[in-house]
Amino acid sequence: MPWGKFLIFGVLLVGCVVAKAPASKVDELLINYTDSRLRLLQPEGTLWHGKGLLASQTLDGRSLVTWLPLTWDIDPASISHLSFIWNFKNAGIPFGKVEVSSNEFSLQEVQLNAPLEAVTAISSEPLARIGWHGDISLNLANLNCTKLLKCDGKGTVLWKNAHADPFPGRAFGDYQVVVVANKGNIEYSLKTLDGEIKAVGDGTVSHSGTYSFKGTVIGDPEFLKRLPNITDGKARATEEPGKFQINISNS
Repeated sequence: MPWGKFLIFGVLLVGCVVAKAPASKVDELLINYTDSRLRLLQPEGTLWHGKGLLASQTLDGRSLVTWLPLTWDIDPASISHLSFIWNFKNAGIPFGKVEVSSNEFSLQEVQLNAPLEAVTAISSEPLARIGWHGDISLNLANLNCTKLLKCDGKGTVLWKNAHADPFPGRAFGDYQVVVVANKGNIEYSLKTLDGEIKAVGDGTVSHSGTYSFKGTVIGDPEFLKRLPNITDGKARATEEPGKFQINISNS
């Protein structure tokens, strides 16, 4: 059999498997890759056409909170290009695409809104799990990744109405994070859009898993005086009242 026909046959075979595989397989993947911190509840349908409720584990690990009803469909036309494109929707409104081929996958036209705690619950970093809150918006035009998870692309995250449990009754502000991925290594920058707590900084995440962040937080000295203890020393006071240097790294 010529290689072209062999590839087409292989894609069609995979398509038949996907068409019959239950949607619950998505939940199984999330359980394995997030240690049950992210789940797909009430899955219905198949990997080809299905729906479910995306849910995150609460910080105490005792329950799940649903935050995104979603549906998905494979674009049949994508099969002719030897790939699969899943279109995702929330309440009938598209919010992103995932394209998978034999050597790579990509995220396209992603516009996703979510409560911040749904995202931080996935992280195992202690600082991320102290009880951060607010609303985040992710905008990602295109992210291309190899099967070794070496990705290239650029995205923007907006964090609005930021607040945290250790600071009850106080709001931080609104922030923007610009993320750039290059061959699996990530660089990102943080800046303040609005609010009484000013934060700015830059960070990196390498393909090998090391990460770092250096920045500055400025605000009411009385409000922020607990910051060094809450961050386990990652925030250090400077000689200027209300100004703290942030240094986070696992290397």
